[in-house]
Amino acid sequence: MLSYPKHVWSWLRDWLPYVLPAISNLILVLLGVIMSLPALAEKVEKTPKYRKCLAAICLIAGVIGFIFDVAQRHSSDETNKQLIENVGITLKKTDELVQQTTGMLATTNQMATTVAVYMPQIAEMNSHVAAIDKQLKTTNDPRLIADLQAQKAEVQKQAAAISKRMSIALVPEIVHQMRDAHSNYLDEAFRLYNETDSLTSGPWTPETPQKLTEKLTEVKADRLRLDNRYRDELKEMVSTADYLRRQLLQVIPQTDEDKAEEQSFSAAINGDTKSFDVWKATKYLESLAQRNR
Repeated sequence: MLSYPKHVWSWLRDWLPYVLPAISNLILVLLGVIMSLPALAEKVEKTPKYRKCLAAICLIAGVIGFIFDVAQRHSSDETNKQLIENVGITLKKTDELVQQTTGMLATTNQMATTVAVYMPQIAEMNSHVAAIDKQLKTTNDPRLIADLQAQKAEVQKQAAAISKRMSIALVPEIVHQMRDAHSNYLDEAFRLYNETDSLTSGPWTPETPQKLTEKLTEVKADRLRLDNRYRDELKEMVSTADYLRRQLLQVIPQTDEDKAEEQSFSAAINGDTKSFDVWKATKYLESLAQRNR
């Protein structure tokens, strides 16, 4: 029962600002018709009840028109204000995204530079090992075979040392990238929470429930996109970090912590990023690099 009057009021509130000018024009037309008919005009003028009724109609129509006109102007101003705020929020999001992308590109460039320094050395060592293997297949001299095997072992040792130095050098960069991505994700999630909190903590108006519902729907969609983007970024970074982890574990004894982190990294690579503790994983990588120094 209560929903019907609310529906009628909502309909009147939406349409009266458009209908009232036509009603006012209709009243003016009726007054003009009355005034153009002398007998009717005289009758109205001589009958106090008719005069009062006509005056009341004009007065009520004018007051209602004034109220709805002011309300419509206020609603229009609020809509424009909200639109400007939304544009500002969108621009801020774009600026933050550009900054995050710039930071990630800088870190990626640093990693690429580090790899470019070490990879040619490793490639040269691998070529040397391949040449030694080729020589081993073409000789039966025991002394030459022993000498070549010693050379091969030494080259492999040097290649392992270079690979370890590269991995140690890459750890701070991937750690920074993972922590930065995680901090940006938390900041964006907190900002989305504040968007809905500002509506519930502000002044309550008849439009608040509808605005809150629309904002919650919008925030829910934004949060889903944010979670999916962060999951994809984190999986890629964890894959790189896991490669470094495995490289650094080749030359040192493994501990129970190493085995536990192996499971954690593997789960994140397979898509379980929600339970992946970025700060714990990055501290572990730093500790692992320190154990290899």
